[in-house]
Amino acid sequence: MWRTSDSSPGLTNHLAPSAPPPLAHNPAICLSSTRHSSLRLHLHATALRHSLSYSYSVPPHKEKYKQGVTESSKRAIRKAANNFSLQGDIMFYRGTDGHSMRRVVFSEEEKVTILEEVHAGHFGRDRMMEKIRQRFYWHNITAHVDNWVSTCEPCQTFERVKTEPPEMKPIKPVAPWHMIGVDLIGPLKKSRKSGNDGHLPHTWLS
Repeated sequence: MWRTSDSSPGLTNHLAPSAPPPLAHNPAICLSSTRHSSLRLHLHATALRHSLSYSYSVPPHKEKYKQGVTESSKRAIRKAANNFSLQGDIMFYRGTDGHSMRRVVFSEEEKVTILEEVHAGHFGRDRMMEKIRQRFYWHNITAHVDNWVSTCEPCQTFERVKTEPPEMKPIKPVAPWHMIGVDLIGPLKKSRKSGNDGHLPHTWLS
């Protein structure tokens, strides 16, 4: 299956792929929502393995910039482009360690698919971020993950149940000294005689 990429060469992305990346069906993945039940995402393991030792540079005659771009902006673009490489028509982002490669995701539809699949186990924000960043890269992943978790109804329901305080049920004493309570206060300076920090006994009827 081929999916149309919404990226195009320009000021911030002159290394955009010339053709959309192929996506294969993965029967082991089951989406948690029927909104995208027809979509399945699977990274091509072979392409990923080859990309670990693959580097790509754009020849000077193929570089394209929008009209009016300054030389300093061009240098900044070329510097940022060093973090990206191409394997055929698939773009990868090179991690800060210089070795790990993550496939760049352009399509908003594909981002939603990835978020659905990774969050199928209802992981927390940090775990979800970790799993996505192991394989994929796109701008502003953190904001997308935060929004996804905060709008997940099962996650929010679980959080409300887990943190909701229990209902208070006061116990009424029937007579003086029927129930006695002791409030502990402190730490205070110990008294010379008793050596106690401090306590306050009282009856619950008072």
